[in-house]
Amino acid sequence: DNSDFVTNLWVFDMGSSIHSSPAIYENYIYIVSVDGILKAIDMETGEEEWDLDLDAKTNSSPIINSNRLYIGCEDGLKAVNIDNHKVVWEYDCNNVQSTPFFYDDVIYFGSDDGHLYGLDKDDGKEVLNKKLDGELKSSPIVVNDSVYIGSTNCKLYSIGTDKENNWEFTSGDEIVSSPSYVNDTVILGSSDGNIYCLNESDGSLNWKVDLNNKIIASPTVDEHDNSVYIGSDEGNLTCIDIRDGTVKWSHFTGDKIQSTPALKDNLIAFGCNNGYLYEVNIDDIDELSEIKISRKKSKEEKILDFIVKTKNPYIFKVNGKLVKLEF
Repeated sequence: DNSDFVTNLWVFDMGSSIHSSPAIYENYIYIVSVDGILKAIDMETGEEEWDLDLDAKTNSSPIINSNRLYIGCEDGLKAVNIDNHKVVWEYDCNNVQSTPFFYDDVIYFGSDDGHLYGLDKDDGKEVLNKKLDGELKSSPIVVNDSVYIGSTNCKLYSIGTDKENNWEFTSGDEIVSSPSYVNDTVILGSSDGNIYCLNESDGSLNWKVDLNNKIIASPTVDEHDNSVYIGSDEGNLTCIDIRDGTVKWSHFTGDKIQSTPALKDNLIAFGCNNGYLYEVNIDDIDELSEIKISRKKSKEEKILDFIVKTKNPYIFKVNGKLVKLEF
């Protein structure tokens, strides 16, 4: 019984699996099921406001800018007006599992066709189309006019928004983890089991730490504490000093951690493939809260239980349901 430390505020059944994280804007949560059904849900009540069939399967998480959602689908990228609930424009390309990134009025994303795209946010016109190698399942980040994105060909690419190649870094296996940026460095995980810290200017290696198993989760950075938090298929959530790669601590859960940790104040929350949601006090890692969310999933089911931290509650998804919890 976990009622001493958690309140289940509401649960919303999407009717099919969810492989993406929700977007939150004002009082609404926007979430897409793998069947391509977009729903707007009142964040306080958990009631559906409206829905829209995108006519394509979806594994990418939506992002929001002003009154528009940008959503990757298996047939390309779509822009949806949240005021009139209509698709404003769509761009046809191969499967987009990469979550888009908004920078300087351009929507950047990768595709399974190996192209890095940049589209004008207003009309969807092509600003950048760069052919890279492998499939781009990793979500890009854009910092100082440079796009950083990982590929299944084991490389992290740095591409200028002017379309010029800056540099590329090769790891030992595919990169589906999305990179993070802090203090002039790019931090990323690889399926080779290492977390890497690279210099922004030339991609040279600053440090790396072997976490002993695949890294699917993306790193979460706490710049003020000089820490990066990342999970691995080894079952550990690990805290690493971003300055030199020293491991500060590691918490073992017993199963794969493929969700990106959510950080708020001195608490970090993350989902695990054993069906538990964990919350750890980073000032005292022995202070742990956990709640059983679901049964353990089958080996065949792809698990990406990303969590979004709002001002107070946690919004996350599991087994086709959107859940709001308050610790």
